[in-house]
Amino acid sequence: MLTLDAIEQTADPSLLSTPLDLAKARNGFVKISLTTPPSAFGGEIYPKLVADTAMSNAEKIMDPGSSKSKTTPTSQPMPNNPYSPKGKQVSVAYSASAMIDLTTANSEPLEIYHFGPLSAYSVYSTAAADADLDTLLSGIDFSPGQPAGRLLIELADVSFPSSLTLYFQLADAAIDAPPKPYQFSYLSSDGWKRLTVTSDTTANFSYSGIIQVQLPQNMSTDCVAMPGENYWIAITSDAPTQQAALTYLDAHAVQVSRTLTASLPAGVAPSLASNQINALQTPNPHIAHVLQPFSSFAGIPGENQRQMQRRVCRRLNNKNRAWSPADYEVTALLTMPSLYYSRCLPGNPTVCVVVIPSYENSTLPGVFTPAVNARIIQEIQLALARRAPASADVDVVNFKQQPVKIQACVALKRYDSALQVYERLSRSLKVYLSP
Repeated sequence: MLTLDAIEQTADPSLLSTPLDLAKARNGFVKISLTTPPSAFGGEIYPKLVADTAMSNAEKIMDPGSSKSKTTPTSQPMPNNPYSPKGKQVSVAYSASAMIDLTTANSEPLEIYHFGPLSAYSVYSTAAADADLDTLLSGIDFSPGQPAGRLLIELADVSFPSSLTLYFQLADAAIDAPPKPYQFSYLSSDGWKRLTVTSDTTANFSYSGIIQVQLPQNMSTDCVAMPGENYWIAITSDAPTQQAALTYLDAHAVQVSRTLTASLPAGVAPSLASNQINALQTPNPHIAHVLQPFSSFAGIPGENQRQMQRRVCRRLNNKNRAWSPADYEVTALLTMPSLYYSRCLPGNPTVCVVVIPSYENSTLPGVFTPAVNARIIQEIQLALARRAPASADVDVVNFKQQPVKIQACVALKRYDSALQVYERLSRSLKVYLSP
């Protein structure tokens, strides 16, 4: 192990702007010479030892009578070869520091690099004619550099300035706490900058919806931070555990409401299957095609005679106020007919209402881990807050599920398939145990 004392080098700022002369690296930029011990590994004294030993052995062979011993003189063994170490790995550590006053004119060269998601690029250099450090530090957005989560969207055929609407379809998932705000950025010639969000119906990616952003004039494709010849926007989050489950994304999205011209039977919720809307009623030459990737939502069925009578009785009983646990549970079911079950856990002053969604069949995704999305929870909470006492704090949450594992020994008939029986039993148990 070789230990070298720290080498202090006098700072020379001009070296930063001096090209590296690789011709001088033929014999290496750094040389290490060992000063102690003098003989080191024996490389210098080895030829002398070999010559002395060979001469001594030759004298004994040429003049055996010079030896005082009556026995045959023995030759001296030849010296061992010198030790030649071979280095397998060399590591060098160093530290450098410099102090530059940015408030005054300075002749020392200075460069600032931005480490982007795919590459690092220079954002400031004193050698540039238009170098303006104040504008750089006040305007550049470094958020897409190293966030906990990042979604990069590539845009083509964009006109500026303009607005862009993006539809985000998110998987329903239980949210225990409001998500932290996401940051939107766009790529300019000077790096990433903050992007203005003019509308957000997703409640900060709590559920599916449309987000509208304003694309500025200075969006540019001339930046080494991202590849290709298109424009880029980034959505980032600094929360490591906050991840929205995105299942679908598309641009130029709008939300429409359906107006029924004919009444439906009582108890039938109005709905429209996906891919039913494929054109405009009044054609627009600027729109090439219309796509409806998902079915409609938030349709409320009309009530029948019995439902109307029960609603009137409840109104006469509680004056449209939530006084008892049953009032909270019924109000939650009436506010959102898509619920399967609700349970009120009264407390002081917090009233907790736990809800479970309903599913049409057991083949739908997420049916065995049911969760009401944040949009429905927010609507139920607002409806309950309008009817609850002023001193009550209403909280609507999903059920916290407890996984159950079942082990059983099953005797099969002679001609039954073990795999088919296992799949059928597993499916039946899941349907039975699922709420």
